[in-house]
Amino acid sequence: MDDEVVSILVGKKERALARRYVTAEAIRETLMELKAIGERRVNQILATEIAPKILRAIELQGAGSPNLKSEWLDCEVSLSARPHPSHAERYYLRVELEFYCCSCDIVLGVTDNEGIADMLCAKYPTITEVLVPSRGMTSRAHIQCYDPTDNARLTDLVPIALSDTDVLKIIGPSAPTSGVRYTKFESPDYTGNLQYRLVFDHELSITTHCFWSAPRRLHLRSVELDFAGFPNADRYEFDIIPRMGVLSVFGSHALKRWSIIGPCWIESGQGVYVNWSKIGDRIESADNVD
Repeated sequence: MDDEVVSILVGKKERALARRYVTAEAIRETLMELKAIGERRVNQILATEIAPKILRAIELQGAGSPNLKSEWLDCEVSLSARPHPSHAERYYLRVELEFYCCSCDIVLGVTDNEGIADMLCAKYPTITEVLVPSRGMTSRAHIQCYDPTDNARLTDLVPIALSDTDVLKIIGPSAPTSGVRYTKFESPDYTGNLQYRLVFDHELSITTHCFWSAPRRLHLRSVELDFAGFPNADRYEFDIIPRMGVLSVFGSHALKRWSIIGPCWIESGQGVYVNWSKIGDRIESADNVD
């Protein structure tokens, strides 16, 4: 079997099986399947592909996570801006998350009350995201999962509106049921880790600065920020402010693209803020300083 085929095989295992590294059984299954390609190549793959994942499993489990099955693992976050097609004072912000988790049902809340939205984010970690139409004109959510029972095919999760009884049971007995709509997206029935893809699109005013904060404790791999598509981006100076420990920002202010590279564990509420101001306004403000 040539290297190209092996590469495809290993890549598929990364998505569908090998990355389910939180159990020894998952690693054993991967090694058994890889035996078919020959002992020499297996040894090479063990050294370059599998061994790092075993070390990663030790790292994750040694981090003292109280409930590893419900944690989001190897979370990759992306924030990207693009102009509105018909309104110069608006832009679209897309927030994408990819992560691994064991039997994680995604719960969204929708409310026009910003105070309730902030309280839900802070108090109820079972809520994945809270959308506030009044804060950002329109918001859309697209929830998907790589289904290992169907060739790791990317499938849309089915939304289910939660009744008041469901809300109290799933989110908490004190969760507000007035002025908030809750929707749950059920995951496939599967005992191992699943790979999820969450996409949130927000239509915002260019005066509205943006941020992403972790909805729960999670293991972060990276955050990518791309504001090259922000309306008249060359006229603005952007500040990327990570609020997640000692992680640093790498990137280019000229290209309007930045990266924050982990890995690390971050807590609920930690994340990154993106602020901006017109370059001329910033220079004028600096000139006025005594």
